[in-house]
Amino acid sequence: MNVAQQTTNRINEHRAGSKHFPLYRVGECLYRSEGGIFFAVVKKHGRQHRRSLKTKDREIAQQKLGKYREQLRRLDPKVSKDRYNPTFLDVGEPYLNSIRPHISGSTFIRRESVIRRMRRWFSRKAIRDISRLDCERWATDRWKQKVSSRTFNHELETIKLVFNYAIEHGWLLDSPATGLKRLRQEKPIVLIPSRNEFVTLVNDMRSRTARAADWIEFLAYSGCRTGEASEVRWQGVDFVQKTVRITGGEKGTKNGEGRSIPLFPALEHLLDRMKSALPAPPRPNARILLEINACWALMTV
Repeated sequence: MNVAQQTTNRINEHRAGSKHFPLYRVGECLYRSEGGIFFAVVKKHGRQHRRSLKTKDREIAQQKLGKYREQLRRLDPKVSKDRYNPTFLDVGEPYLNSIRPHISGSTFIRRESVIRRMRRWFSRKAIRDISRLDCERWATDRWKQKVSSRTFNHELETIKLVFNYAIEHGWLLDSPATGLKRLRQEKPIVLIPSRNEFVTLVNDMRSRTARAADWIEFLAYSGCRTGEASEVRWQGVDFVQKTVRITGGEKGTKNGEGRSIPLFPALEHLLDRMKSALPAPPRPNARILLEINACWALMTV
């Protein structure tokens, strides 16, 4: 090796090295530390990108280097040149717009509320500067706040979806939330009453509040969720064809699709009794169940 080549390598080693340890050039965009770990050092869009390949095997390092360079090719040039540094919330807005036509209203509201809640942890940083440690701080804080496993898992899922959206659009190379695990959700113990026990419960409720009893009976006979049940209208009940139309109203059903359910004898008897108890024939678009707190009705049981 001549003097010029030795000088060039020393310059490259100095540029690739950090304040803590030097890196030695062993190939195109491939460097190795004194400990034998390979690093990728790639210049793209006028900026140097460096990453540990976390291996001492050169063949594996070459494969990882290729994948890293492919990631950099997809990176938005505006981000590389510091002309555009979107925050987590900046990315969250177009992400929400992209999913809005494909999910139910209630799911959209939950996703939106999670992204807004992330202001506390991610609002002051560009999304590319959010680290794994930032994500771990979020996880630790939520655990200390004793949020439910379901809430924690929903927030984690939303965070990962926003990071993946940023990767797809070239605003981020990797998700810092990769590797964060969901919390285990304990399955609640469900005690299903016998038919006689159910009748006893409903009769006891009806002696105190008929409206809550109607709610509980409708939920039991129809199999609807509370949000779906609250949106059932009289025009959706067909006493001739023996069906009830379930749409979920503006929020929609859980899977976003309406359905018709059979008007079972017990359900038909309940609806017929409720309709007869009205002071006047109901309007077609009137709700079947009067507006009460469904959770309160269930607690009354």
